[in-house]
Amino acid sequence: MLRIAIQSVLNQTHREIEVIVVDDGSTDDTFAYLSELSANDNRVKFLTNAKSIGACASRNLAIKQANGEFITGLDDDDEFEPDHIAALIEYWQLLNKFGVKFSALYVNYKYRNNSKFSYSNKISSVHFTDMHNANHVGNQLFSTVENYLKAGLFDEEMQAWQDIEFFYRFLRINGSARLLDINSYVFDITPRQDRISHQNKIKILNACLLFLKKHELTANNLASYRCLIQVFSEYYGFKLRFNDLKLMYMSGLSFYVIIRVLKHYLRNILIKD
Repeated sequence: MLRIAIQSVLNQTHREIEVIVVDDGSTDDTFAYLSELSANDNRVKFLTNAKSIGACASRNLAIKQANGEFITGLDDDDEFEPDHIAALIEYWQLLNKFGVKFSALYVNYKYRNNSKFSYSNKISSVHFTDMHNANHVGNQLFSTVENYLKAGLFDEEMQAWQDIEFFYRFLRINGSARLLDINSYVFDITPRQDRISHQNKIKILNACLLFLKKHELTANNLASYRCLIQVFSEYYGFKLRFNDLKLMYMSGLSFYVIIRVLKHYLRNILIKD
């Protein structure tokens, strides 16, 4: 799927692009493929990690290597529609022309589940506090390299919620992001064992608690509550257990927040039944 993803970038109608690929310790023929590709197309350059250093560290390496004005990302199992980059640049210039204040753009998804497609319907703009409720951005932001660097890049200590943490910090520092309402990012949701829903619950919960601590939100009852109910939402499908409540308490959350999370969870179970 990596080859399809890269080809979707090289096939963009906006031709003046730089494609930076990070091979994070692969053991297949990825190195040979990227070597041949970069030799035949000078828009492609790649970095190779001798051993895997993780998604955040790999993303940060790529961002630091970027030479263009703008930057965005693409996961190796997703694709760009041909006009994706051109549309983002055109909309960026249009908003600037009319004096609209914004720091980044994001688009709606075209979800792909094997051969079936569906479409997202994201909110029109995202303020950093909106991220308490959900990751309204998704998995990619289109912005300037300068804004990415100003935000401090991805936190390599986060074992999960890396996108939420970075986008929260990015939007808090740089300002709100705006939606370009086109479904130009093909997001693959075909079931696989390494999908987020199969990850360890404690890993996700600890990431949420680390996020709250890092951004000094532990004492903010409303923000804490909204972040925690994301962990126990239908998106993840995790069951709330006593040990989870105990971990929340040991992390410094108030009884008020813990009881609200429990009530929310139980209410949703009753509604389903």
